[in-house]
Amino acid sequence: MVIEGIGWEYALRLYQDGFARIPDMDAPYERHDQYGVKVNPIAAAKIMDDMLSEAGVTLYYGQPLVNVTSSRDRIREIQIATKDGLLTLTAEIYIDCTGDGDLAHLAGATTEDGDGNGTFQPGTLRFLPCRSCRTR
Repeated sequence: MVIEGIGWEYALRLYQDGFARIPDMDAPYERHDQYGVKVNPIAAAKIMDDMLSEAGVTLYYGQPLVNVTSSRDRIREIQIATKDGLLTLTAEIYIDCTGDGDLAHLAGATTEDGDGNGTFQPGTLRFLPCRSCRTR
């Protein structure tokens, strides 16, 4: 088993609510994918949002990053575009979820594409349908 901490808490919450099937991690399966936790993707997104809200995280979906102000290797504030106009945000921690490293790039951080030889990691987050999970 390679899931611990918040990831395991997440899987267990989905399981306890009937939205995940967790295989026996000690079983000798023939294929690696047989160890995968199967989840209901809609419920998974909702539980993830719940956990982030419980942790005090403010989420902004679909709000493009416009500008970053940084100094001394720290991001000081960011600007996002909302339907009401530009919004300036400050935080202790910023997490770049842009998919393309836009926050890091706009902050002036050094970035690399792939391994430098043209090889890139495939997407690592995937959902497999769980036929035995409730769909609520």
